[in-house]
Amino acid sequence: MLANNRLSQALLEALDTDNDAMLSEAEVSVEHSQFLQDEFVKIDANQDKMIDEEEFNNYLAATKEQPINVAKRKI
Repeated sequence: MLANNRLSQALLEALDTDNDAMLSEAEVSVEHSQFLQDEFVKIDANQDKMIDEEEFNNYLAATKEQPINVAKRKI
């Protein structure tokens, strides 16, 4: 779980352009992260069109056993 926390923190730091500790659909789109665009609805558990750290950590925990093919996706 610690690795998930570091990953979500790094992702937020890299993509969160307005520094509100959440990722909006616009921030994900601007950064051209095809993987996040594709998975946005799944990650955004409360459907508020924002991904917070808890939602991202929960998504990572739920999908950690599932292989993700990112070979053809820009992350």
